[in-house]
Amino acid sequence: MDVLCTDKTGTLTVGRPRLDRWPAPDGSQCASVLDYALLNAVFTAGRRTSLDAAILAARPPLDHDIARAQYGKAGEIGFDFTRRRASVILDPGSGPCLLVTKGAVSAVLDACTAIRLPSGEQPLTGALRAQASQVTQNMWNDGLRLLAVAYRSIDDYPGDPPGAETETGLTLAGFLGFTDPPKPAAAQAIKRLAGQGVRTIIVTGDAAGAAVALCRATALPPGELVTGADTARLDDRALAALAERTTIFAEASPLHKARIVRALRQSGHVVGYLGDGINDTPALRAADIGLAVPEAADVARQASDAILLDKDLRILRNDVTAARHATLNATKYLKATVSANLGNVLSILAASAFLPFLPMLPLQILVQNLVYDIAQLTLPLDHADQEQLTRPHRWSGRDLTIFIACFAPLSTAFDLVTFALLQHLPAASAASHQMLFHAGWFTESLLTQTLAILVIRTGRIPLLHSRPAAAVGLACLAGTALALSLPYTRAGAWLGLAPLPLNTLTVLLLTVAAYLTALQAAKIAYRRTIGRWL
Repeated sequence: MDVLCTDKTGTLTVGRPRLDRWPAPDGSQCASVLDYALLNAVFTAGRRTSLDAAILAARPPLDHDIARAQYGKAGEIGFDFTRRRASVILDPGSGPCLLVTKGAVSAVLDACTAIRLPSGEQPLTGALRAQASQVTQNMWNDGLRLLAVAYRSIDDYPGDPPGAETETGLTLAGFLGFTDPPKPAAAQAIKRLAGQGVRTIIVTGDAAGAAVALCRATALPPGELVTGADTARLDDRALAALAERTTIFAEASPLHKARIVRALRQSGHVVGYLGDGINDTPALRAADIGLAVPEAADVARQASDAILLDKDLRILRNDVTAARHATLNATKYLKATVSANLGNVLSILAASAFLPFLPMLPLQILVQNLVYDIAQLTLPLDHADQEQLTRPHRWSGRDLTIFIACFAPLSTAFDLVTFALLQHLPAASAASHQMLFHAGWFTESLLTQTLAILVIRTGRIPLLHSRPAAAVGLACLAGTALALSLPYTRAGAWLGLAPLPLNTLTVLLLTVAAYLTALQAAKIAYRRTIGRWL
């Protein structure tokens, strides 16, 4: 993962908003705004949001009971992500019904034709709209989440299920300002994710001002601000280009969020999405890695690939580190195994062209592979160099192919040198010459394969600048000891290996040293050319 898209509420913020202000459209604190908001929250059916809970908590339970005693519910227009508002229709028992709407500021203002000020109701003129906009801008600058509240009377309500056309001709009562502070560890977690090469992008349905305030609180550069209207206007290519230079997508609908994620993926990014609401579900499905928090909506948890056990981005940072560690060790194993095995195959094919016998017997090859495989099985326990954990890693078959093409022939070249040296060994008979040859290549091949693990496992100078895990070091040491000692034991004789003369063993050890030196030099050249090692 190199991009993390995250919803704002409940992921970067504490997720327990508190109603802080309820001003009239002119900015003066007005109790009637809270009265209308309470009516809407009390009579809203279904799953209440955290903002509903904050509105209800702002008034004592007695006020809730009074509201229920004064009104009966006649109808409801539920929230959806297109209208971005929710309305209830209340019947006082005598007289006209009352429609109360709350929702996103722009969505409610679009449905208003009048405004309520301390001096009374007035038509919503351009000047009054600008005044109300300035009030909301000031509240956003203070880092508040906003809802607008509006109402109207309905004469002779027929009782039929109301539709969106009912939400017209409203009178703006005022605004609700909620505080939802960022999590204490959010800024540090975002910084550490950036240190791992993971860019954080806020994708939220909230207004742009609240998102910008959160960026300031978490020391996240906001970049170019993009609203839902901007997202809808752009095609996928332009949206992907814009996503490269921004940090905030505000006022985004569920479909906008999914488009943003898909655009980033089409640009070559591996995208994680962290969200907890129903509106995050399309983006969770569109992302490479969908992540939810424990308190997320059921549909969001079902759409995610993993659920964080705590709403803390530091957990995600640890997950990124652990996953990269595992990926690196798996890559070490594959590259070491495949290049060594292919090198051996090429060596045997080359030897068949000029040797009158097999360079190594099948049983000897099996024993050698067993020892080598046991040494490699410790690689999942290996350390990872710090610089390898600070960038994303992707599995690439092409990368593996290039690696094998570079390093398998190097192993074969030194095997051929070994064959040439062993072919000139003095021996009493053809049979003893073959046993010495087998023992020589067995020792050289097992030493090069086992010690190559120490070179391949790191992009640094092995042992000096990067030490392996204890298990890896002990396994390589044991493999080296077995390669050197087996030809001198009864088990070696049973396998068809003869004891090597000291001068022959010395030459083989020099060959192994030359191979490891050449492997390190080739690794440096490969790293400079490709730009990375693993």
